[in-house]
Amino acid sequence: NLDVITVLGGGINAGIPSNITSERIIAGVKIFQQSGARFLAVQGDSDIDGELTEEDIMKKIVIQQGIPEEKILFDARSKTTAEHPMRLRELLPADVTQIGIVTSALHMPRAMAVFQSYFKDKDVVALPVGFPAEQSRDWVIGLIPSVHGFSNSTSVLHEWVGILWYKLRFL
Repeated sequence: NLDVITVLGGGINAGIPSNITSERIIAGVKIFQQSGARFLAVQGDSDIDGELTEEDIMKKIVIQQGIPEEKILFDARSKTTAEHPMRLRELLPADVTQIGIVTSALHMPRAMAVFQSYFKDKDVVALPVGFPAEQSRDWVIGLIPSVHGFSNSTSVLHEWVGILWYKLRFL
């Protein structure tokens, strides 16, 4: 039984959550409602997009989804994956022993490494969302360069560089 589910932000654009953030929030709320966890944490950058912050937008969405405000932990200070566990610890009651992490499947290895290194005294559980779509069964089509393929390659490269950087800097 998880004590807290934390949803990691994935960015906003012009006051609208990115597709990544939307997917994480929707899944996080659903998991929270089904899990019996005591708290739902939303973690996003406070310095993005002028007046509306990522945390403000995430907070509004989870409240609209019926989550009582007293069950929500708000973190508007973390700007990176490495900062999420540090800021979350400041918000958690002392008796929390199990934390569920909601983030994209591709981002999960880096997020778990950071959370597990920071929360050595707690059980950290991966709750991945947004698995990449299954590849075309026609391998010849798969050899043709595409925008979708380039986007996937960019995302994978971003995470590999992120994992390497975090190992050198934080882990």
